[in-house]
Amino acid sequence: MALGAISDEQEQASLLSDAVATGSVDVTRSLLRKGVKADRVKAYREAVGAGADESLTEVLAAAIPLGLAAETGDAAMMSAVLSASTGTSVSSDRAEALAIAVRAGDEDVVQALLDGGAALDAR
Repeated sequence: MALGAISDEQEQASLLSDAVATGSVDVTRSLLRKGVKADRVKAYREAVGAGADESLTEVLAAAIPLGLAAETGDAAMMSAVLSASTGTSVSSDRAEALAIAVRAGDEDVVQALLDGGAALDAR
């Protein structure tokens, strides 16, 4: 069955979970590129918890928006997402994530963002 034909979010989430559980970096990357609507934070945590290969956790971290990572309060995840982040909007994304972490009072995530290049004077 082609991925495009799988419209059920629950089924897509199951596919992502299976790809993560089997350690398939290429399948995970393909699913994420196709826009699989799944809880990417959960998939990342499952991969880390299972001791997945670093390349798999990097693929998952890159798929987590910085703002969402900041909302989790997980400094280790924030660092992984920052390391995997690319693109032109990263600077503004870091500023938004920093604002989220500051409002939440999460010192560890704020520090991870500052260490990852978030600017205090970003607008």
